[in-house]
Amino acid sequence: RSPLPWFGCSRVQSMLPTPAFTCIPAASLFPLRNAFFQPVDHLPSCNRPTALFSFSEQCPEGMSASQVVRRSRSRSRSRAENGKGGSGIRRKTSLAMSGKEVNTGKWTWGRHDGLWNLPNILSVGRVFLVPLLAAVIYSTLPGRNLIAAGIFAVAGITDFIDGYLARRWKLTSPFGEFIDPVADKLIVATALVLLSMAHGTRTFDVGLPTAVTICRELAVSALREWMAQRGKRNSVAVGYVGKCKTAAQMVAITGLLLALPGGGMDALYLPSLAILWLSSILALQSAVSYFAAAWPSLNPTQAPET
Repeated sequence: RSPLPWFGCSRVQSMLPTPAFTCIPAASLFPLRNAFFQPVDHLPSCNRPTALFSFSEQCPEGMSASQVVRRSRSRSRSRAENGKGGSGIRRKTSLAMSGKEVNTGKWTWGRHDGLWNLPNILSVGRVFLVPLLAAVIYSTLPGRNLIAAGIFAVAGITDFIDGYLARRWKLTSPFGEFIDPVADKLIVATALVLLSMAHGTRTFDVGLPTAVTICRELAVSALREWMAQRGKRNSVAVGYVGKCKTAAQMVAITGLLLALPGGGMDALYLPSLAILWLSSILALQSAVSYFAAAWPSLNPTQAPET
């Protein structure tokens, strides 16, 4: 089957002295099919054949060239809207002619604004990784440090992927806006608390930045909720320092999980601990900037009495 059944030739026809042709079969564009063509003089045409073009088919009976072109475009547009059939070039051509935003990519599963789109599924998956991470840290499995670090690394990667897909596909949903930050805070808080217990005599070293991080998350989350109720959530949106804090937390916690006692990677403890303290400092700095931005709403200036 030819991917483009007919071409309208009205523009070329207007350049000729007489209406020499009205349709050109797309098969003539393929060199491999030229062997099946017969000489021009022995072939029928819509009107009168010329030496410039060859014909292998007739226009459908009772249809003009413009009607053939309109029918072809209508079929191509329908296939593009349904996501079926045809090459990518034809679907994009139909998309341009129809003026509609149609998903012409190969990936379609989970790419919708419904509840269970792919970014939301990844966020929910991070929630289910929380009890799995706790079970591995408490276990006596050989290589538990590698397993726990792998689980947390997967959570960090999915956090990046679901945010990237949501922005690229322009997917927004109330459930997604809720579950994404909740999943991040659940797995980070769980990992920090369990690490404070797992490192035994090192509890104070890990415990203090853990307390700072959790208190900061509670305060900032409450602030954002309060600002959202007043329609000013954008003023306390995540900034650059907050993103750096999150990245430092992911690296530090992964290193501390690898340095669990008995795992043979104690050399990673001090560098990971330093990065964790750095993330705590960044957390405090970002919290101060959020509260400074929200302070006019927290303490509104009263108009002088008249």
